[in-house]
Amino acid sequence: MADHPLSLPAHLRSTLAFLATLGRLFADFGLALSACAIVLLAWSALERPVTPPDWDGRVPGVTYSGYRPGQGPAQQRYPSAEEVAQDMALLAPHSRRVRTYSSTEGPDVPEIAAQHGLDVMAGAWLGKDRAKNERELQGLMRQASEHRNVSRLIVGNEVMLREDLTEAELIAALDRVRRSTRKPVSTADTWHMWLQHPKLAAHVDFIAIHILPYWEGVKVEEAAAYTLERLKRVKAAYPNKPVVITETGWPSHGDVQWDAIPTPQAQARYLREFIAQARSLGIDYYVIEAFDGQWKRDEEGRPGPYWGLFDAFRQWKIPVRGALSVHQGWQDRVMPALGCVLALGVLLSWRFRRWHWWARLSAVLAVAAGTSFVLWRGMAGVGSYAPVQSTLIDAALAGLLLVSLLVFAVQLIEALDVLGTRRWRRAFAATPWPDERPVPMVSLHVAISNEPPDMVIATLESLRRLDWPALEVLVIDNNTANEALWRPVQAWIAHHPERFRFWTLPACEGFKAGALNFALARTDPRAEVIGVVDADYQVEPFWLREIMGHFASPEVAVVQAPQAHRDYESDLLARSANWEFEGFFRAGMHHRNERNAIIQHGTMCLVRTSALRNAGGWGQWTLCEDTELGLRLLTHGWELRYVDRVYGRGLTPENFAALRSQRRRWALGAMQILKGHAGALCGHSQLTLAQRYHFVAGWLPWLQEALQVAVMLMSVCWTLGMLLWPRYIEPPIPGTLALMLAVVLGRTAIGAAVYATKVRCTWRESFEAAIASMALNYAVACGVWAGLLGRHARFIVTAKAGASARRGRRRLPPEAKWALALLVAAVATLIQNGVDAPEPLCWAVALVVMALPHCAALWLSFAPRGGRPTPHPVEAPQGEGLPATTDYALRPSAGQ
Repeated sequence: MADHPLSLPAHLRSTLAFLATLGRLFADFGLALSACAIVLLAWSALERPVTPPDWDGRVPGVTYSGYRPGQGPAQQRYPSAEEVAQDMALLAPHSRRVRTYSSTEGPDVPEIAAQHGLDVMAGAWLGKDRAKNERELQGLMRQASEHRNVSRLIVGNEVMLREDLTEAELIAALDRVRRSTRKPVSTADTWHMWLQHPKLAAHVDFIAIHILPYWEGVKVEEAAAYTLERLKRVKAAYPNKPVVITETGWPSHGDVQWDAIPTPQAQARYLREFIAQARSLGIDYYVIEAFDGQWKRDEEGRPGPYWGLFDAFRQWKIPVRGALSVHQGWQDRVMPALGCVLALGVLLSWRFRRWHWWARLSAVLAVAAGTSFVLWRGMAGVGSYAPVQSTLIDAALAGLLLVSLLVFAVQLIEALDVLGTRRWRRAFAATPWPDERPVPMVSLHVAISNEPPDMVIATLESLRRLDWPALEVLVIDNNTANEALWRPVQAWIAHHPERFRFWTLPACEGFKAGALNFALARTDPRAEVIGVVDADYQVEPFWLREIMGHFASPEVAVVQAPQAHRDYESDLLARSANWEFEGFFRAGMHHRNERNAIIQHGTMCLVRTSALRNAGGWGQWTLCEDTELGLRLLTHGWELRYVDRVYGRGLTPENFAALRSQRRRWALGAMQILKGHAGALCGHSQLTLAQRYHFVAGWLPWLQEALQVAVMLMSVCWTLGMLLWPRYIEPPIPGTLALMLAVVLGRTAIGAAVYATKVRCTWRESFEAAIASMALNYAVACGVWAGLLGRHARFIVTAKAGASARRGRRRLPPEAKWALALLVAAVATLIQNGVDAPEPLCWAVALVVMALPHCAALWLSFAPRGGRPTPHPVEAPQGEGLPATTDYALRPSAGQ
């Protein structure tokens, strides 16, 4: 056959195809680069760089307490002479003077300092212990007489502020030391205490003041000016005395004090701004302090350990030149990470090129933002000396955060796939059976157990109206002790023998699956397709007529129509449950159907008889026999199809207890399936990678709920520890909590976007669906734990709304105790800590967020119930006393 005159040569077509591929690759690179640039700009804006004056790293004096990690005065564990010598060698290049606080604890610092050419302002620690005070004064006077490098003496530190001694007692101690030496003597206290105690000035040789703007809640931007102004006030009060600032500085971590925020950036900024001005004015001062002291947490709380120029491990902390960022050196971490994200983003954009450009951009942005959050969380803890016990709650929260991020990623991919796909490749519509082929026989199976007979008969009436010539309906009652429930159904079927058959199984092993297997064994051999319909469903007459054509394709084993509900509009609980279901069938099932990985449901599904028999029938070892069968068929290489058209509607659960029982059963069954098919999902099988992904990732949110219950219990216990032992048990790092909140908000936004575009409901109904989803979290968690731990499970029939006029007395759900515990913990945290400190405030917010699902469950349990149409009782036809077809071969499982 000759080529078309306008056709291009093969080599030219190949070149054009290559250029087109290259163009798409460049477009993907540009899209990923744009996402990374957006995140980089966000980092730059959030880091808020400032550039204070450069600093050479030297100060006139520095306070010194040589305690290292694990040491402290409370434990009476002191640094050795070798450790003090190492410290003096570190300090010598940065200062020529050190100030000590005690003359009796640890080695003789003045002697070691002299070996490094350091001057010492020696101190004696005075408190309420009179005997210890005497030892301290004796030691101070000894140091003054023995060491020439002791140039000034400090008798007591903030004694007046703590009210450990009276003014007269402190004056007596000052006079005693002054009489023993010619060296200048003073006592160190805060600047305002000196103004309040002017009598002290007559008994000292110089005024030793502490000016710590952080403790007074001053903004770091105003702190240096604040210090100089307070120094000026003290000098004006004592014009004839030298004034020395014996403590000034800023912590790098800790609690927020009004407008004062302790960060590494703030610490460096204050020191560099203050030191530049102090030098120009010739101010005599000591920076607090040389080294971070973990021991000070017990004395001063969370900020105590973080005042050092060096950290507790003797590493220099303060950037001395250039701009300061909130997280110093963030570029060194962010840039390589974004480089990796750029490469991954190109692959993502190429892999999902069927998505609209905005969906691919959103995916790369999410990866870049998530990576940034993880980096930010890691940098937020740098330089922190959290108590060892804090690592427990931090590790638990980090584990939950990791799973939450995975869940967020899974749900984001689903949302972008649903919203961003240009056209579904596997979108199946109504497909009638071909006219030229013989009509196959269909066998519909209805398993009932303790169901109201009027509801069941209404379902059978709808099946009787089905427009399909070759049809049988098998009704199997199982495990119903009350004959009054199944006798009317049996009698109705006796009057419609042309299509219907009935059995009752007083003891049926395997619950619904056992009943369906019983029906399978009694199915007409001519039946090519088996359908399952729940006992509360009313089916459209054209269901089979419109959908059976899919079985003309020999590779199809299952055709699934969505679950849907009726009579829910006027009732809050029913409405919430209905729209919560709708989100999955309008979005999630399409997402899974695109890769032949749908969840098979136990109603409105049609199964090829040969495939069902070859697979071994319904699995009686799990509570979710329908989903398990679907997965088993996929492992045999069959195709499952989803047709998003409603052909039947059932009833929502009767009350919240029934709804949560249903969801718990589903979660328990899902874990049974994951464990039972772990080999197929993770090992060698015919399952594709996409199918494996959907069955593992699809249940990952439920695994998260189970983990969250464990973390929730730990959080309540942790809060109790914070209330009882606040010095030793502190709130977790806010970065983790902030990221968890961001994930929650992100998932909420994803759900809102999907409902707004794919689910035909109002914003109010979308909100009610979200409430229902939250309310079921604890039920899901209970089911997951039960399934993972292998607890014995019974199939409990879900009571359906509208099936009976009787409404039981409402009871508090199990979630009530969790809601109460979490909310009380949040309130107690705020009462003890107030709302100014960010860590306790963040923790209280986290506790409230944890409580929201339980509050939602409590609300739905007692929400006003609207009127529901209740089917009128169906009169039993004559012949009700006909004997039932009964099979006693199946026995109940142990413990049933």
